[in-house]
Amino acid sequence: LEQASRLLKKAKVINPNHFEIFGLEGEIDLLNARWKMRTNWSPASLFSRAQYALEKAIKINPKSIPVYLIRARVHWRFAQWLSAKKRNAGKQIQAGLKAIDKALKINTNFGETYAIQSKLLQLQSKPNPAAQALKKALSINNNLKHLFEK
Repeated sequence: LEQASRLLKKAKVINPNHFEIFGLEGEIDLLNARWKMRTNWSPASLFSRAQYALEKAIKINPKSIPVYLIRARVHWRFAQWLSAKKRNAGKQIQAGLKAIDKALKINTNFGETYAIQSKLLQLQSKPNPAAQALKKALSINNNLKHLFEK
């Protein structure tokens, strides 16, 4: 992850306005945050950094579904961490659902969109809508089952 971060810094120098670079930066920060969660360190600053990078990517290309999905995953994982710490995750859940809504306005045929929506709705204690989103996700892409396995 450290090497990937270094390479992205070089890529930003070469092409500072390429939205995929910021999307990848957000993805790497998300992976680093998940690692910190596993090692009992606070991932909050990495989640914030990922959100900042993804905001830049969206400003450059507001029609990129993958960037909205990464953004929704960042909010889902941040909400998951906050919930585990018995802290209010409502703001993160709402931001994640907003990213999902934007992705759905672009294209309704991405199964991962519904899978992440299902996870966010589970955190919101809405089992019926979560189950409906899961069903839709798996009807589009049955390979998404791994997101729902423990």
